[in-house]
Amino acid sequence: KKYEEMRSEFVANVSHELRTPLTSIRGFAETLLDTENTDQAHAREFLLIINKEAERLSRLIDNLLHLSKIEQTGFVPNLEAFPIKDLIRLASEVIRPKAAEKNLTVVLGTPDILPLAHADPDMIRQVLLNLIDNAINYTPVGGTIRISAGIELGHMKIDVQDNGIGIPPENVARLFERFYRVDKARSRELGGTGLGLSIVKHIIEAHKGGLQVESKVGKGSTFSVLLPLAENVHRSEGEEQNEN
Repeated sequence: KKYEEMRSEFVANVSHELRTPLTSIRGFAETLLDTENTDQAHAREFLLIINKEAERLSRLIDNLLHLSKIEQTGFVPNLEAFPIKDLIRLASEVIRPKAAEKNLTVVLGTPDILPLAHADPDMIRQVLLNLIDNAINYTPVGGTIRISAGIELGHMKIDVQDNGIGIPPENVARLFERFYRVDKARSRELGGTGLGLSIVKHIIEAHKGGLQVESKVGKGSTFSVLLPLAENVHRSEGEEQNEN
């Protein structure tokens, strides 16, 4: 019964999320078709809106497919040992132009020497991009985003910290639910699909890692990811071979 309720809720949410941009696209397309004397300025404005909503639809579908893939039974990430510092640098470069639009400062804080992480680089890159993009969206103009890494309790810990609007305590527990938004109107305005943090959660769970959130309203938020270290994985595998 619980599964049926979850499936029904998911279908309802997907339908709603798809219908919203489709309604906008159809409405402005019909306006362009029905209005014979639409001036060029208005026509361009309508086309820009249609394009924006189409991009939002594309992101939503991509995220749904990605989420479906990592939720499949038997899904296993392509694990390998790699330097997390390089991945953080690459992710920050991808997202830096968007940060520049809001005059945000992106600060990297990773030690020169760090053990290798043991994870799927492509999937962890997606995690970082989602978390950094989220930080940019909810940090006011002129703010700062810090991305750092270090070792904590035998794991690689990556922090994405912002000094943005923060999250009310009652909302933190539900952040990683599919389609859950603290501020629905603002999230949609920013082009959010409501699936980014859910994807982050499922990726980290697939890696048997950890996910932490600390936030204060008006002060900002810190999202932390914990990943296995390659040296620990190799040591454990070596011990199992010796036992056999």
